[in-house]
Amino acid sequence: MSEYIRVLGRIGRIPDFIAPYHGFCETTRGVGLLVGRITDAAGALAPTLRRAARDGARAGDLGRALDGFMAEMLQSGAVASDLGPGNVVVAPGASGPRLVLVDGLGDRALIPVRQCSSLAHRHWLRRKHAQLSALIGAGG
Repeated sequence: MSEYIRVLGRIGRIPDFIAPYHGFCETTRGVGLLVGRITDAAGALAPTLRRAARDGARAGDLGRALDGFMAEMLQSGAVASDLGPGNVVVAPGASGPRLVLVDGLGDRALIPVRQCSSLAHRHWLRRKHAQLSALIGAGG
């Protein structure tokens, strides 16, 4: 929740790469954050980046979507604690697929270095970009 507020204060809106916030709920694992349902073109749940890559989505299309996603993360200053392929879904966009973070927004570190240091944030995003590019088979 605090990262939603931080990004909103920084750029004045919640960017499209972050799933819309709807509230909190109790789960078997504690309090959970409710976010908007992200769907594919047919109205089914959008596949995770991991599943889309495994199921043979075009690497070039996913690579361009990943490049845009990472650029938006950097521009907005949004910090994610877990930018893994299971926390990012592939949704339809105006000019091809777009990636949306559905879980892992915020920094769980005791000392949130990436929130305080743009250098640390850039370095972490570069590393994650390379890892996700390798997963989808794109250059990155």
